[in-house]
Amino acid sequence: LDHNLKIADLLADTVHQSPYAAQIINLNIAHHFRRSDDPASDPRSRERRIEVEDPSSPILHSDDWQPAESGRALVYPSKLALYQPSLDVGRRAWMEVQFTGTRIDLVGWRDPRGGSARILIDGIPGDEVESFYATFVEPDLDNAVHPEHELTNFRRPIYDRAPYGIGLGGNLLSQMWTLTMTSDTGDYELAGTHTGPDGRGNAFQLFTSDSGQIVIEPELWRLAETNRAGDRFTFEVYRCTKGQIDFAGPAERFRVRVAQNLAPGVHTLRLETRGNGPVMIDAFDVFEPPHKPAR
Repeated sequence: LDHNLKIADLLADTVHQSPYAAQIINLNIAHHFRRSDDPASDPRSRERRIEVEDPSSPILHSDDWQPAESGRALVYPSKLALYQPSLDVGRRAWMEVQFTGTRIDLVGWRDPRGGSARILIDGIPGDEVESFYATFVEPDLDNAVHPEHELTNFRRPIYDRAPYGIGLGGNLLSQMWTLTMTSDTGDYELAGTHTGPDGRGNAFQLFTSDSGQIVIEPELWRLAETNRAGDRFTFEVYRCTKGQIDFAGPAERFRVRVAQNLAPGVHTLRLETRGNGPVMIDAFDVFEPPHKPAR
């Protein structure tokens, strides 16, 4: 309104912006790379490292833990932040760190004699925590393509005609899912590698799988009118928390994402060694993205 522009000045068609509008969008994106003089928060506070050897760190541990041997500096460079539990068979050490955020990574060292550690998040075994993620919905390369269709002939044939995303319900299991079109009018069936057949739906109607795990909204489906019977789409749902971390392997430093997609807030990560070899931990990296508190 301020510049007397019309919608036609900003759109090349019903979906895509004009070159002028594309420039405006790019300028808006570039503006986000400008360092703010008054940021809403210090970006450094969003990613924090908790060093194991820092006496002020919020880490608690059993008495079994001790600094790694300095004589192994050739294998593990002169970093004294490494700790390992007693090597006595059957002895099990524990370590806890309280953090605020949605994700935590562990930085440690592997060793050919390395053992393993069980993971608990807020007292719940990591392989039981209700935190899941769904990958993008991938169309099969053999899906039908109709260049002559009125919805696809305005440019090159569209191959990614599929749901842009799916919703997650309850009773979730980590598994691969396959959605198969059963007609040319949007009908499909859904099946999981563990759950098996999990219901039939239509691309133009809200769908909730029989088990309640998967929700597909028609508004998120791109060009369902052009899908044909036999078209297939796959996606994976996996748990975002580890149940166990293994420290055995070639002598090298490693990082593992222990948990992500946790609810914003304070959490406690606990590691319990299995007593089957040394477990050497260097640090923890915590990630706390901005979020709006629930009203």
